[in-house]
Amino acid sequence: MDRFDQLHISYSKLIDACINSSTQFFYKLDTSAWFYNIRQALYLSFLIADEIHNKNGCFLIHGWDGLDNTLLISSLAQILLDPESRTLDGFIDLIEREWLHAGHPFSKRYFKSAFGITPQKQEGPVFVLFLDCVRQLCEQFCLSFEFNEDFLIMLFDNLYTSEYGTFLGNNQNEREQLLVSSRTVSLWTYVKNEENIKKFINPLYKINDDVIWPSIFTQSLSLWSNLFLRYQINSKPSDEAKKEIVKLVETNLQVKIKVEKLRNDLLELQKEAIDVGVLNSENY
Repeated sequence: MDRFDQLHISYSKLIDACINSSTQFFYKLDTSAWFYNIRQALYLSFLIADEIHNKNGCFLIHGWDGLDNTLLISSLAQILLDPESRTLDGFIDLIEREWLHAGHPFSKRYFKSAFGITPQKQEGPVFVLFLDCVRQLCEQFCLSFEFNEDFLIMLFDNLYTSEYGTFLGNNQNEREQLLVSSRTVSLWTYVKNEENIKKFINPLYKINDDVIWPSIFTQSLSLWSNLFLRYQINSKPSDEAKKEIVKLVETNLQVKIKVEKLRNDLLELQKEAIDVGVLNSENY
């Protein structure tokens, strides 16, 4: 896989292709090597999950300095293996444990983003790649993740500019020295607010305790258009579809509740009828 500095070049080419769309759009996407890095990340996490789940093996994951691709692969492998990591709370815990506490240098890696004319030496969108990989998994296993795409986009937006302190600093020691916990509000406080959390929940989510095995073939991967092309495409049809899905899920839930109530009422009526001798208990 590309190191963080090479990944930044790949990311810059991806953004250039999305902003300056032309007849060379697909050529630019291909030469950006962004999808190559997605495939490699998913492939390596797949190998680790297979070794642990199917062969009872163990792995020592260590990249160049243990602060970038190491965290990426470890996190993805846990998402494949552990259904708890696919819940909203579990995913937040994963980010806290594997990225924030492990020392991923957020301030250095996301100083200017791909839009900066003169990229900083330490920039590298490893966490952006992680979010895109998770989004690919959500596309392939849309019922297995409790959180939705809007949650991932919100995380992306808060990487580069945020009114919360969660992604400030380069490690836990820096955040403690800067008194981040006492001087700022955590992003997770915003996420878990009773009103806000509704925006980030997948209405189709069903608990899946199985390991998920993603396809890493090129045709199974897609451009994150709702993020990278969000200012070029009309999001209204997608937003309307999401609202309709929520309505259908709520309607289905109400129907199930009514059916269950009618079933219980029927059982009560049958019991009363048997007690007064109208029905023969042997038939029920």
